[in-house]
Amino acid sequence: MDWLDVSNNSISKMSDLSRNRYLRVLNLKSNSISTVEGLNKNSNLEILDISDNKIEEISGLDGLHLKELYLSTNLIEFVKGMTKL
Repeated sequence: MDWLDVSNNSISKMSDLSRNRYLRVLNLKSNSISTVEGLNKNSNLEILDISDNKIEEISGLDGLHLKELYLSTNLIEFVKGMTKL
């Protein structure tokens, strides 16, 4: 699978998606996610949409080579761990 859209599903916690090494596009928009986790081994991930969630801090994205990252409509106050994006 290289594309996964689970937007608008009332998801509150991200599952570990590290086994899906070929995932390129992940849409988690409009859920209830508060923490980004379980993505650091998804080195092929290019597009991540985590907008419209309850995220306060961006972390856990080290090792990713994202081309597009959507963060709007969150509660973000602090950004760290994005030095290689």
